[in-house]
Amino acid sequence: MKKLILTAILTVASFSTQAGEIAQLNLNRDLSAVIGNSKTTYGVNNFFFITKKRIELIQIGLNVTCNDEINRINSKRIAIKCIQEDDIKIIKRVKSQAGRNYIINELKKKGTLDWEGWKARDQNFIDNFEAIGNNKVL
Repeated sequence: MKKLILTAILTVASFSTQAGEIAQLNLNRDLSAVIGNSKTTYGVNNFFFITKKRIELIQIGLNVTCNDEINRINSKRIAIKCIQEDDIKIIKRVKSQAGRNYIINELKKKGTLDWEGWKARDQNFIDNFEAIGNNKVL
């Protein structure tokens, strides 16, 4: 099952943007999250994932490794927890509620996010975020 999900993610990632371009954030089909993805020039796929309970950056590619260094998100230092899922997948999860609130407020105010050079944009973030998990989408 894990391999099937990973295959689906990598298939979606193959249609992603190149590094330097900005990934769009959109509602997931099941309305559980706002997500954006981009593929770097060195082959790592970045997925930005927001739910009502967590914020994480998932990186998939060869030679991705974890470290729990503080990350800069929109120039602010944010503590993260890095989880090494396997040889090709890591998850960088925002540790604190204060960090999570900061990111959500930045997206609400500016509509953009820069996580250590990975950029995402959603000019309709407030509407999209409020629609997560409810029936506001027709």
